[in-house]
Amino acid sequence: MCFMRNYRGLAVVPVIVIFGLVAGCAALNKNKNNVKELASAIEAFNTALRWGDFKQAAVFVAPAYQEKFWRQSDKLEGRMRLTEYDIRHINWQSTAHSVPVIIRYRYYFTNDPNLKTETVTQIWSYSEKMQNWLITQSGLDPLTIH
Repeated sequence: MCFMRNYRGLAVVPVIVIFGLVAGCAALNKNKNNVKELASAIEAFNTALRWGDFKQAAVFVAPAYQEKFWRQSDKLEGRMRLTEYDIRHINWQSTAHSVPVIIRYRYYFTNDPNLKTETVTQIWSYSEKMQNWLITQSGLDPLTIH
């Protein structure tokens, strides 16, 4: 009789384990989707910068950083041409809310045709409210100094 009572308690354990596995897989899928979404956002932002489309790039800038981004873009517009960018490293940690991204830019200033290279760090954060990755540090400051 005592054995049967313990056996019923053990019957609940597989249900809990299965529930845990399903929840874990769902969380893993969400993180994978976030990684894909982050990579897409990084590509879209930097491609817009490359083409000088600052309005499109601004879509990916967090609201609190819009003013700073527009000050930076005003300094760059018509004065600097971004010829290419290379995403060097995305420092993804599944528990992190802010993700540093290392990018190498190749660019020149319109009044100085010498090609320059700068490696910068962008900071991206996932906004639960907007359900999107937003940039909170563009890494453009070194490019605005000329």
